Amino acid sequence: TQPPRYLRLRMLQDQQGIIGTLMDVTEEIEKRKRIEHERDYDLLTNRYNRRAFERIAQELFNRQEQKLKPISAMLMMDMDNLKSINDTYGHDSGDTYIRSFADALDVFADERCIIGRRSGDEFYIFFYGYTSREELMAVIQRGWDSIKKKKCEITDGSVVSIGVSGGVAWYPEHSVLFPQLLHYADFAMYCVKNGVKGSL
Repeated sequence: TQPPRYLRLRMLQDQQGIIGTLMDVTEEIEKRKRIEHERDYDLLTNRYNRRAFERIAQELFNRQEQKLKPISAMLMMDMDNLKSINDTYGHDSGDTYIRSFADALDVFADERCIIGRRSGDEFYIFFYGYTSREELMAVIQRGWDSIKKKKCEITDGSVVSIGVSGGVAWYPEHSVLFPQLLHYADFAMYCVKNGVKGSL
C-alpha cells in the first residue's frame, strides 16, 4: 500500500466566486511527527521516555480523574542482571536484553495502561480505571508471569532468562497524587531488590 499523503486546502471567496489552492504538505507533517516521536519515545526501546510518561500520567490525574476510578495502580520494574550481562557479554548484549524486556511488555498492550522506560534498566506501567483491586492484580500477575517466562538471545547466541523485580502502589489506597504514588511504587520495588530479588 502507498504511504498516506497529507493535503492542505485553502479557499478564498470574493464577488466573482471561490478560488481554492491544494498543497501537498506530506513532508511538513511527517517531519513534525518525527520530531514529536523523538521527543516522547526512548530510542532504544520505542517506549515512552520518562518525560512523556510522567506528563501523560499527570494529565490523567489533573484532567481526567474519573478515568482513574475506582482502582488504578503504579507498577515499577527493575531488570535484574543487566550489569552482569554488560560485564560478561558487552553493552550491545545489554541493549539487546533491555529491548527484549521492553518487547515483553507488549503483554499489556490491550490493557488500560501507560508504559514507559524510566532509566537504564527501570520501566514503569500505570494501570487505570479498573473495577476492583482483584481484577487489576489478576491483569498484573498474568503479565508478570508471562514476562518471567521470556528468554533473550544475546549477541554470541547465548540465551538468558529475563529477570525482573517489581513493586506496586495502589490508587487511591496509597495516594491520590501521582508523584507520591510513583514514590511508593519505587519504594516497594527497592524493598524487593534488597529482599527477595525477582519477585513482585
